[in-house]
Amino acid sequence: MMRTTSSLTFALGLLTLSGALAAQTPGDLDPGFGTDGVARIDVRVTNQDRNNVATDLAVQPDGMLLLAGAAQSIPPDFGEERMVAVRLTADGEPDPAFGTDGRARIQAFPEDPGSATYWGGKVGLGPAGEIYLFNGASFGPTVGWALARLRPGGGLEPAFGTGGIVDHQDIATGAGDVAVQADGKILVLEDWNDEGGIPINQEISVWRLLPNGEPDGGFGEDGSQVVRFNVGGSWEDYAHALALQRDGRILVAGQADVGGSAEFDFAVARLTADGALDPTFSGNGRVTIGFDLAIGVNDEAHALAVDSEGRILVGGVAGGEAAIVRLLPDGSLDPAFAGDGRATFHFASAEPGAYDQVFGLAVQGDGAVVAVGRGTSAAGTSRRFGVARLTASGELDPTFAGDGTAIFDFTENSGAFSVARAVALLEDGSILAVGGTELALGDMAFVAARLHNDYIFADGFEGATSDAWSSTAF
Repeated sequence: MMRTTSSLTFALGLLTLSGALAAQTPGDLDPGFGTDGVARIDVRVTNQDRNNVATDLAVQPDGMLLLAGAAQSIPPDFGEERMVAVRLTADGEPDPAFGTDGRARIQAFPEDPGSATYWGGKVGLGPAGEIYLFNGASFGPTVGWALARLRPGGGLEPAFGTGGIVDHQDIATGAGDVAVQADGKILVLEDWNDEGGIPINQEISVWRLLPNGEPDGGFGEDGSQVVRFNVGGSWEDYAHALALQRDGRILVAGQADVGGSAEFDFAVARLTADGALDPTFSGNGRVTIGFDLAIGVNDEAHALAVDSEGRILVGGVAGGEAAIVRLLPDGSLDPAFAGDGRATFHFASAEPGAYDQVFGLAVQGDGAVVAVGRGTSAAGTSRRFGVARLTASGELDPTFAGDGTAIFDFTENSGAFSVARAVALLEDGSILAVGGTELALGDMAFVAARLHNDYIFADGFEGATSDAWSSTAF
């Protein structure tokens, strides 16, 4: 009797939920979030307007939303800049318990704040609730990255690094991404100019830091592992995305110069948990994937995710089109996805001159892929906040927004530009996408949007965020 009653209650609940979802169109904005489905958050520095874009997203276990980015100068004003983390409540309001009015502004170089610039913020969550904010950073003549550990209220944790900051500055070091292992150790992805190489080349490196910010000597060589693709004439490799598999292996994605007319291709590598290149992935731990859609046009990977079957999704741009690759766990292209493992599409316009990019991926438990990025609404103009859903077989899903794609104009006043940079699936299956939008011409603000979805998690134990699918999946 109890089992029958429980089953009936569950069935009635599903019918009720299905009825509610039927009244909502997947891909439409959810008016229960922010203002009519959208939250715009401006971050000023020393009471001056700054250019803000949310470039990463993490969902805390309590449902709070962490957005990462930077507050950059707006020319001709070259005032102080900051690393930025913003925390929103589940309904899209700034959390007053975090930073100042929900905004944490971090200066990694307080000795000369006017000389520091920041970009491309990323956020990682530790197993005990630690918050790591990672940015590309330049200080004086050097270029590198800065990593801050924040307390739950948004202040710096002084036991980490120097006063809460670890930074790496060199002649030409690029910041890629950050991820935190289950044991609390931190992975940092970068690329750097190896001036001693022949030819001179940009290399990809993965660092592992201890919870106090010191390099972990048990990882790679003295705490870092260099990933060399070195398949083209210039050996130029660039790092963009990092993800952890559930078994502890480490995925890296970016772009590699393969020479010839294609210039750069998607580049993906997998490391073992101790930092060695994984020979079970493509034979040597590395693979490059080209689309060859246009001569002399780069293919660049910017996003990583792993689905429930251990297949690896890589998103970016190829020949001016939004592009997604699906690899089997051994690194080979999956022919069950778009015929040859490679799918391209436009968020809006397929006219000549359109240039669309995928910057964020999340994978549903049914294998469908949610992608966000830049959508061009006309040939080369009107850049918009783009969201798309592809079926598990790699086709645009017509049950989402009518044709599988949706673009949004979140600008205000004289603004003309919006872009989506990261995405997560929330516990109820809805889609949260974040990025930037202009409040006035040249003046960007953080933006977050919640979209209706018709995906229902099968039980209460599935991962609900993009971190769960992309960073702790198989």
